[in-house]
Amino acid sequence: MRPRWPGGILARSLLALSLALGVAALLAFLLYERSRAEALFAFEAARTADRIADQMLLSGLPDHYRPLPAEPLGVTLRLEAAPRLGAELPGGFAMLAAQGIAARLPWAAELRARLDNTIPAPEAGRSFGRAEQLALLKRRPPPPRLLVVALRLPDGRWANAEAMAFTAAPPALWEPRFLAAFGLLALATALILAGVVAAATRPLRQVAQAAERLGADLNALPMNEAGAREARATAQAFNRMQDRLRDFVAGRTRLLAAISHDLRTPLTRARIRAETMEPLAERAALLADLARLEAMLATTLAFARGDVAREPRRLLDLAVLLGDVVEERAEIGEAVRYVGPERGAVVLGAPAALRRALENLVSNALTHGGDARLALAAAGAAWRVTVEDDGPGLPEAELERVFEPFHRGDAARGAESGGTGLGLAIVRDVAAAHGGRIWLENRAAGGLCAVLVLPAACPPPPLSPPAHGGGRAG
Repeated sequence: MRPRWPGGILARSLLALSLALGVAALLAFLLYERSRAEALFAFEAARTADRIADQMLLSGLPDHYRPLPAEPLGVTLRLEAAPRLGAELPGGFAMLAAQGIAARLPWAAELRARLDNTIPAPEAGRSFGRAEQLALLKRRPPPPRLLVVALRLPDGRWANAEAMAFTAAPPALWEPRFLAAFGLLALATALILAGVVAAATRPLRQVAQAAERLGADLNALPMNEAGAREARATAQAFNRMQDRLRDFVAGRTRLLAAISHDLRTPLTRARIRAETMEPLAERAALLADLARLEAMLATTLAFARGDVAREPRRLLDLAVLLGDVVEERAEIGEAVRYVGPERGAVVLGAPAALRRALENLVSNALTHGGDARLALAAAGAAWRVTVEDDGPGLPEAELERVFEPFHRGDAARGAESGGTGLGLAIVRDVAAAHGGRIWLENRAAGGLCAVLVLPAACPPPPLSPPAHGGGRAG
């Protein structure tokens, strides 16, 4: 199974940069610790060599042997006839120490050195230096090792010296010191990267927000043309696009308004003439056609103008608005029923536009299903309105296409059922202008269900069971 990357640019950039910097920091730490260990290794070898050479010089070699009582340098020194080790065992630390001693004591005829892994217990007359004693008590890593040196004097005697040596070793990656340092480095890097990447992706978020505002209202405020050169260029291009869209829509609106104005005069003359026509049946049919034509003109012009974007917003109770729509329909004998709270569903919206959208949904259900059942419920930080009917429903391919302007569905929802073909398109525009959504679903028991979701102006309260059987009915 392939790993899933985070969805956002900010999260992806942070993850990629954090991984890259983490690997780079780890490699840099390893290189640093290796160089540090090599430097400490050479330093400890030189320091141990200096201690042994200083002890030998303080003892009066090579002329005579005068042991010091305290051996303050932590070196055990004996003047003997034979060396305490055989042939020299070459090794990195022992070789470096031997080179340091030879540089300090040029009169040495022969020099042998070996590094042992074990430290013998102190013997009588043998002393460890104070630093070595403290190190042994604390048991700090790495453990000390014993450097054995045999130096042949010009007179043939051997000066055998022993000293503890602390050979440096790189720390393990799981040591608390390393983990703490790496954790602090990772935290500081993540914080810096979060600020940098957030600042770099802010123009993208601003473009997305401006596009949302533009989709709801062509007269929305333009983008702020500030920031980096690329961000300013993007904002300027977006603002130019908004101006062109506004001019385009305004031109089409003026065209439709002119057509509507020009058609009103012949429609009025036709209505006057129709009033005097005989017989009455033909007059009634013609007047109905004229009324439908005027309604289509008014609806088309309102849709083109985008009246929902012009209407001021205010806080309103969606439950009260639904109840009013149901009561008005019930008064004229239509089968409309509402289930939900009587109040408390507060939204920020345009009252006339929302009422029109709800009436369009109810009219659609009554026209194609014979009845309409409205329900209201909380859905997280939003309110969910459903309008159900018992009609024939729609094919799955038509559930989305019916929201297109002037689109009509199958024969059951065709031109014979009346309407302008703009009802659902207006509902979708109203929902989008309020930051909501609208979609259609076929009910399992038959019929259609329209779902309208609108953001709440405040967190929805817990809903108690509706009184009197669950709502209002007509």
